Amino acid sequence: MKELISSFFHAHLVYETLVTKMCGGDLLALVVMNPIEDFFGKNSVFELKNKETAISQIKELIAKVKDHNSPVVYVVDNHLPEEIEFLSIPKHGIRNTLGRKIISELTPDDATYIIEKRRYSGFYETGLDQLLKDLGIGVLIIAGGMLETDVVQTCIDARFRNYEIYLVDKTYGCMDQNSKDTTLEYLKKFYDVELLQMDELHDILHEYSIDHHEHDHEHSHEHGHQHNHEHTHAH
Repeated sequence: MKELISSFFHAHLVYETLVTKMCGGDLLALVVMNPIEDFFGKNSVFELKNKETAISQIKELIAKVKDHNSPVVYVVDNHLPEEIEFLSIPKHGIRNTLGRKIISELTPDDATYIIEKRRYSGFYETGLDQLLKDLGIGVLIIAGGMLETDVVQTCIDARFRNYEIYLVDKTYGCMDQNSKDTTLEYLKKFYDVELLQMDELHDILHEYSIDHHEHDHEHSHEHGHQHNHEHTHAH
């Protein structure tokens, strides 16, 4: 009887985990947009404000996320020489060029997922959404890139797919302060994007970490097993 009860609760937890993953999930991932030479290198195409600060802050953010065993995903431009967005902004991130190489300061490790894109959004005709669902992700911190282009569009598309979204100050590039303020206000007002400082991250990273959820599942399993054991013993 004990073995049957234990098997039942194990099957229930597996089912619950699978359903959670299918629905988007309760875990967190960091999505870093375009940590490449054309955005953050010394000879970058774009003159992003606070570029050096952004690089150091992204490094710190990656370290914090990995400390909580949450995944990191790089979303990197891999453009053809002729793309529709080049009608509005300079050519950048073209495949097989030095400009689309990831900068040395943010070299990914073997655990980092890399997704290629050809439009502003990290979700448009890429495998990002499926990857996040497979990992059980429902919460995103989005960093890197240019706030007014790939970051804003990725935030919008993430919201349309029911992800909870956070932006951490100084972890992305921007055109200028006025443009930054306007864009952040727009994202917060219309897409419920949460704006945070780096020192506000700890509780969120802990709440949505895989370690935290595994502990909750173990506690739930132990409590359920104990309750049923006591119930069986009483009978």
